[in-house]
Parts: sequence; structure tokens; C-alpha cells
Amino acid sequence: MNHDPLSAALSFILERAFDLCNNPVGAIVLLSICVKIILIIPVHISEKFQRKVNEQRSIIEPAVAELKKQFSGEELHNKTMETYKELNISPAYTLKSLLGPAIQIPFFFAAFHALQKSSIFVGHRFLWMENLAQPDALFAFPFTFPWFGASLNILPFIMTALTIIASRLSEPKGLSPELLKKQRNSLYTLAIFFLIFLYPYAAAMVIYWTMNNLLSVVQSIGERSVARAKK
Repeated sequence: MNHDPLSAALSFILERAFDLCNNPVGAIVLLSICVKIILIIPVHISEKFQRKVNEQRSIIEPAVAELKKQFSGEELHNKTMETYKELNISPAYTLKSLLGPAIQIPFFFAAFHALQKSSIFVGHRFLWMENLAQPDALFAFPFTFPWFGASLNILPFIMTALTIIASRLSEPKGLSPELLKKQRNSLYTLAIFFLIFLYPYAAAMVIYWTMNNLLSVVQSIGERSVARAKK
């Protein structure tokens, strides 16, 4: 029994989606679309906060870097606080960027639990996958790796590629080269983490995250097309 309300809600959506289309992959697609719709407004708000944080970082970080060349210790701290005050930026301004993860992480775990506990994928085939309740296993290795198992799974690599493409397409404009480099390094680190984390899991699980990233790519391309059409 699922006692987490959000996981229970996503499980309900997944089961009703399966009842509607009688196809486990179709159910995953519908679940992903539903979650995307639910998060449209919260994610839009968090992205506005993130853009503001990026603007402030582009202003304050070069100023602080210059201070570090001239001062140290308590004097550096005092000068830094003065600079924040002069620029009308709160020293805790980066906390606003935590809003996005704070909104999306609960949905990540809820979807993870809903997909993991569902029985609708057991024994269902899709493309080269013999069983959606198992890793996609394009082919088997003659040995077993700790954590990674005994098969080459392609879906996690497709998911990771789409993660990077979606993030690069949605990069905000006007970032300093240093800040852009930091954000990309964080992106690559996070993408590799999810590649490793989800690699041994069921194909159904990875299809869901792959679908999420594909929807993000489509959304970013659509937004760019609309922006160009307005010019």
C-alpha cells in the first residue's frame, strides 16, 4: 500500500492511463505529459527566480573576484558585505535557485516509487526490450559488473543525451563565460549521476525519464521557434 499522497496520485494517473490506452509505454507517455502539465506554473516561477539569480551572479561574482585579489580575511569579508549592499543584492540571493529542485524533487521520488511498484510493465515487450520491468538489455555481457549488472543498457545513454540537449537548449542568455562554464559543469555532473543511478533499473523507469527529457527538448525548440517568429 502506498502511503505517500503524491506517489499514490501518480500511481493512480499511471493506472488510469494504462486503462485508457492498454499499452504500458503509452501509459508512461501520458504520465510524463500529465506531470509536465502539473509543473508548468511552478517551473515557470522557479525559472524566473533562476534567471534573476543568474543576473545577480553575473554582477556580484566578478566584483568579489576583484576583491579577493586585494584583500583577505576579515577585511575581505567586510568589503564583500559592503559590495553586496552597494549592489543591492542579498548575500543569500542564491537560495532562490533552490526553488526549482524543491518543487521537482518530490515529483522525482513520487514517480520513481509509482513506476517501481506498478505491475503493468511485467512481461510486456517494447522494441528490443523483452520485459519493461527489467533493464532494456540490448545484449548481455559474459560477466557481471557491480551495480551495472550483466548487460549493455542503451536507454540510460539516450536519456542522458536528451538531458544534455534539453539543458543546453534552455540555457539563459547573457551569462558570463565563467558562470556559463559552471552551469555546464554542474549539468554534466548531474547527467552522469542520473546515468549511473538509473542504469540498472527497469526499462519502464528509464523510458519515463527519457520521455520527460524529450518533452523538454520539444518545448525548448517550440519556445525558440515562437521567439524567432515574433522578431
